[in-house]
Amino acid sequence: MDCFSTIFHMTIILVRHGDYLSKIEDPAEGLSPKGEKEVKELLQKMKTKNLSFEHVYASNKTRAQQTAGLLACGIKVEELQQLLPQTNPKVLFEKIQELPQNALFVGHNPLLSSLSFYFDFPHQFETADCLVIKNAEKKYLI
Repeated sequence: MDCFSTIFHMTIILVRHGDYLSKIEDPAEGLSPKGEKEVKELLQKMKTKNLSFEHVYASNKTRAQQTAGLLACGIKVEELQQLLPQTNPKVLFEKIQELPQNALFVGHNPLLSSLSFYFDFPHQFETADCLVIKNAEKKYLI
């Protein structure tokens, strides 16, 4: 039995933020024009796949908040400290189990890439990359 077998009847969407500006260009390290474009393209792909979610969570970092805002389509973005880059992936995995179903999580590397192992779908997240887990069985990338 893998770690993920405890989560049932959920859609979990993990997204890494889009490309971002350097601290020299923007001290807050917000999304770059390339990053905004990447996220908007991801949103279109998500719509094509008819992906829906009821909750949106993001770290407090500007690039994650901006990415979540572009993807949220009017849903309130909630800050989740466990989505910060250096969080232990097990801590986030356990937190996800406590949260409402059908949620989008916007975070960072190395956290998301490490977390993907807990879902039995190892993946190295690039910017604006998306992993979808449905009902603990169906897992795919967008």
